[in-house]
Parts: sequence; structure tokens; C-alpha cells
Amino acid sequence: MEGEHHPTRFKFVRDRVGMYFAKHALDHGLQHVSETTIKSFLGAKDPAERARLGNLLLRQSVDVAVEPVVPVMAEIQEMAPVHLEPVDLRNLVHRFFMRARFGAYHDAISQRLAALQLA
Repeated sequence: MEGEHHPTRFKFVRDRVGMYFAKHALDHGLQHVSETTIKSFLGAKDPAERARLGNLLLRQSVDVAVEPVVPVMAEIQEMAPVHLEPVDLRNLVHRFFMRARFGAYHDAISQRLAALQLA
């Protein structure tokens, strides 16, 4: 039915958008992450610590990747003919990352960091 919510379809779309943002962030945002954080992530043996550091890296790289869009988003909100609640673009993007996919995101971070270190 039209307008009906399909959880499976929503998860698929959310996953695709999350993977796109993760890839974009890794391609454009990792150069601003501290070397200490990168080394800690790559050397982490404890799965919980690796997950914590991986999430930190992902958040930091997303923040850097969306930074150029933040002023544009604010301008659009100001120009809207109706009042729009302010949107924190970084948090909006972070909501697309599915907890079940963090392992895949962290693997992608590891691969990207390894490629950067070899270059």
C-alpha cells in the first residue's frame, strides 16, 4: 500500500546510505585524524576497544567530510518559507550507520588506513 512503512526496505536503504557516507568519509576525512588515534585503532587487540576507536575514527572522518556542507545547510534552513528546526548534519549522517554493520565499516577503515600508510 502507498505510504506503508516497509522495515526491510528501510533497512536496505539505510544500509546503502550508511555505506555511501562511510566510503565518502573514508575517502575525504581520514587525513585529519590524529596519528595516535590511527595507531591505537590499528594496534587494538581487544574487540571492544577496537570498536570504540573505529567508531571514533568514523565519527571524526564524517565530521570532516560534511564540514563544507554545514554552512550551506544552515543557509537553506534560513531561506525556508516555513520555520524548520535546525538540523545537525553530522548527527543526521551518523544515524545512517547501522550498528550491525560497524564491523564492515571498521574493516573498510583498516584497509583505507593501510593503503594510506603504504603511500
